Amino acid sequence: MNLPPADPELVASTVAGLPDRLQKRLDTTVSGSPGWNYADGVVDLGGAKVTLAPEDGSLRRPENVICDCLLAPVCLHRAAVVSVAPVADPAQEGRVREGSRAEGGWSAASGDPEVSGASAAPDPETSWPATSETAVQGPAATVPGAPAAATGGHGPAAPVPANPSKVAEPGSVVAGFVAPESVTAGTGATAAAQPTPGASAPTVPDPTAATPAASTPHSNPAASKPIFSTPTRSAAETSVTTASVAWKPPERAAAQMIWDAAGRLLEAGTAGAGAALQGQLLAGVHQARLRALNRLAAATTRVVSAVRAARADDASFSLPGLTADLLEVLSVAHAVSTGTGDPSVWRGTARTVYSGVGGLRLAGLCLEPVISSAGYAGVVVWLTDAEGRMWSVSDVKPGDAERVMSSAAGPVAVGETGLSHRDLSRAGMIMSSATANPDGRLGSGSGVRAVRAAGVGWTEPQLLDRFGTLNADTGAANAGDHRPRLLALTVCGDDRNALLAVDDQGQGVRLVGPVGDQHRIHRDNLRLLAAKPGLRMLAIARPPTGDVNGFAAPARFLGLPGTLELIAVGGGDLRLPAGLGGRADLGFDRLSSRFLRPSGPPPPFPATGEVTDPLLAYRRRLERVVSGGRRTLSVPGVPREVRSEAAMLRRDQLATASVLLERLLDAAQPAERDVFGRLATETGGDLARAWLAAGTYQRELLAAPF
Repeated sequence: MNLPPADPELVASTVAGLPDRLQKRLDTTVSGSPGWNYADGVVDLGGAKVTLAPEDGSLRRPENVICDCLLAPVCLHRAAVVSVAPVADPAQEGRVREGSRAEGGWSAASGDPEVSGASAAPDPETSWPATSETAVQGPAATVPGAPAAATGGHGPAAPVPANPSKVAEPGSVVAGFVAPESVTAGTGATAAAQPTPGASAPTVPDPTAATPAASTPHSNPAASKPIFSTPTRSAAETSVTTASVAWKPPERAAAQMIWDAAGRLLEAGTAGAGAALQGQLLAGVHQARLRALNRLAAATTRVVSAVRAARADDASFSLPGLTADLLEVLSVAHAVSTGTGDPSVWRGTARTVYSGVGGLRLAGLCLEPVISSAGYAGVVVWLTDAEGRMWSVSDVKPGDAERVMSSAAGPVAVGETGLSHRDLSRAGMIMSSATANPDGRLGSGSGVRAVRAAGVGWTEPQLLDRFGTLNADTGAANAGDHRPRLLALTVCGDDRNALLAVDDQGQGVRLVGPVGDQHRIHRDNLRLLAAKPGLRMLAIARPPTGDVNGFAAPARFLGLPGTLELIAVGGGDLRLPAGLGGRADLGFDRLSSRFLRPSGPPPPFPATGEVTDPLLAYRRRLERVVSGGRRTLSVPGVPREVRSEAAMLRRDQLATASVLLERLLDAAQPAERDVFGRLATETGGDLARAWLAAGTYQRELLAAPF
């Protein structure tokens, strides 16, 4: 059942308008959604029928959802339907309408007029003509976990700075340990704390403290400053005062609204996050969008979508992904509601700006399917220019997995090439007056001119040299860089659902496919490749969509092979039919064993030995709170286990993690009550603050360079 997306305000107001007796029945009604029938704009719930009349592909007003029961419009059926519908995402809707107006007018993918960067088109006689001096310098590397503004769930997002919750006053001391200087990993990462002989205590994150200057991850602890040392009075007061003045009271109130709702989500867990709590989160999303808190709104929308997937037992649900998104929500909400965050960092952007990049000569690389849990589907064509920069053309609109194939066969909206997306992935394109956003996605305004050109094979010299090793610039495992990487690999075998491969330097990588029944062709191709040890191949892969820290951060932390999602293969020992143009898009082209002819014995996969993740128990505790709520830390017997895990963290020289875990445990214990049953102390979000501090520490530790 593929319902049109619903606006957060519509969902929140519809659920809030129900009487209490109906709100109590709402979750039960929603749980029966698999048995509903949806056809011709009508949802048949069995006892009533709800007619949907979307505007611009989304349900925006109460008039768009009409029920035929006697209690309508204040009825359970309307609330249940909008609670099941995907949450409307302005960034996705903008892409649907992108290019609907003339060049220089409104661009839905950016929210701003497109800049006409007119320059002469490249010379079609040359294979790789130089681009205009006004061309953007390729998409910037960004960190996932931030709002996917105009990315459609398959591209990078905005950088995520550290903002741990307040768990101690600046400069406070906790027994036996002083933490070393932090490591800034593009976001203000804090390195793992290590003991210092003669030191008395570790310091603990403070949400208002500025991130210290970067140092090396292995600097001498005895000579280091504390991670969260108190800044000078003038610098601290100046920073906080400036940020507090910049945030307006309505903005802080909207952030506080989301903070409170996210805190209730932590209290109850996904198991207790019913439609009413989801409605509170969506009400906060609406207020955040009104106040232009784009980063907060986008992250909260992802949390609601993930909660729904968890409660529906959707195979695409990822608990680590939900944990990362909830951490993002609490981080941004805390920075805004307390007035301590820099608006230029924490506000985010609604849509990226498309600027002129002049003339381009592009060659298609591969075609990637996109199926979003928010109810959008389509394809992305990845292209490259003569300088190795990555560009993309996308067609992602509301729909389910069935739309992917039609989108692949559909025409490219950029210029007058006459190519389908599938054809463009193997052909070339010459553009003049091209526009693109910082992520490298090409605009389709009316002023853009594009014609078809000859493609470039992967094995031709222009491209072959770009297929490098895992540590090369073209395939660097930089945290947050979710662009495809061009690799030359040799198959070693398989490990459960992953293909094991090594590059020319012997570095290993696990190659996986996307999750979900709709990706059956992809999984079948992956199994076939894994069954051919010794197969040499050129591959295009990217960090998995759910990899919140880039290139499997826990694996980097432990020195283990990382994980990438394989998109396409070609060259090497593959003998593909001529019609495939020398490469196979694993989400579309079905491979055969006769195409795969290994030319030598398989190389050894790097031996990892017995590697124990010291943060495994720590990470699981954070995820269990998200899944099961406060009670996962307060039931009898659990506190003793948690304190034992905290002691193990101290033995592993992770004393700060130990302190944060113990404080999370203390915050999760039932509040004391007086003899009359009233709360003796006001908890006031202690669990949310303690969880935020613990989660921020883990995120920054895993994102730090090693």
